[in-house]
Amino acid sequence: MKRFLIIYPGALGDTLLTRAAILTIKKTYPGCAVDYAGNPGYLALFADELHQIWDYFSAGLLPLFSADPELEKSCRNWLIGYDCIIFWTARKSELQQKKLAALHVPCVIYDSIKPPENYEFHQTRFMLTTLEVLKLSANVTPTNEILPLQIPDNQKKVIPEPFFAIHPGSGSAKKNLPVSFYIELAEALREKLNMAAVCTLGPAEESRLSEYGKGDWQIERPENVQQLANLIGGAGFYIGNDSGVTHLAAQLGIPTFAIFVASNPQVWAPIGREVYVLHQQNKWRRYGHYYFLHELTPESVGRFVIEMEVKHQIPG
Repeated sequence: MKRFLIIYPGALGDTLLTRAAILTIKKTYPGCAVDYAGNPGYLALFADELHQIWDYFSAGLLPLFSADPELEKSCRNWLIGYDCIIFWTARKSELQQKKLAALHVPCVIYDSIKPPENYEFHQTRFMLTTLEVLKLSANVTPTNEILPLQIPDNQKKVIPEPFFAIHPGSGSAKKNLPVSFYIELAEALREKLNMAAVCTLGPAEESRLSEYGKGDWQIERPENVQQLANLIGGAGFYIGNDSGVTHLAAQLGIPTFAIFVASNPQVWAPIGREVYVLHQQNKWRRYGHYYFLHELTPESVGRFVIEMEVKHQIPG
């Protein structure tokens, strides 16, 4: 059985996108085992696709980052058990490369899996190009499979049904529409669709709680990403900026409306079975599930969401 190790401490959205590489490796090498050293909370979302999960910060990897010229015996013995090590890092050094080369194990060491600025294809395609050494199946495309939930019953939250979820923030302020935009949008959709509105907030939104409190919605602040997944996974649909939570909603398989105001949707669009990317950039209007709106207003987005939801509910 071939064994692969991925080492990548990415954020939520970036980690979820690596599923494309994991599933492509497993389809290319049936029966193989893929271990992953990253954020255990994020990796637990797709634990069924992995053989073993390691915490990036306590997985015995510290010798790889130390100034010592050689790896400690325990770290070396662990790493030589793999047929290939995939190390995506923003801090690649010559010393790290020498330490890994001394293992005589095929290694992928790449500065980043974020494409260069003028890249014209999806991020998952770029990510797979970093794995040329693995000779991955050319006919395997990035996954659109539904993300399996693994949430303990005692963490589940009861939310009024039916409801839609909104996550109005992200890790980058330039990606966010004003809070007032989402408050107006939620109010319009509640009235038109007769659904409850749930606003999810995370650490990035902590400093603006008073603003979010002005909305006529139920505010939820999940304690961890598993609780968040269980919450939005039960929604009728989801709306949000380009964020890790939006990638999560898409991979949960629920209808996802992703609003892009700064980043390139051709590169960073979420992967899912029903994703609608809304934007104002003329140059993207011809692509697949990207929808050009002349104005990104609560009214225009609300009309689009209602139109798509009505189509979704009509048989055939």
